[in-house]
Amino acid sequence: MEIATSANSIKDKYNISYEAEEMPLVCFATVNFYNEINNPQHRGMFKFFDNAFIAKDVDADFISKLSELPDYVNANL
Repeated sequence: MEIATSANSIKDKYNISYEAEEMPLVCFATVNFYNEINNPQHRGMFKFFDNAFIAKDVDADFISKLSELPDYVNANL
């Protein structure tokens, strides 16, 4: 969807077009059983989502608490 709705070489090369009425929000939610959020490669993954939520307490600016998910949904839908 992102390729089809943004200016980029792949879209031009394959003549991709898509007129979206609304762009979807893509979020990620995790429990963080194994403290995977502390791994740099996992932290980098979160930049690809509109928002991310975690069930365990974590002090990070890139991820929200899971309890904030209903408010986020209500504010964005």
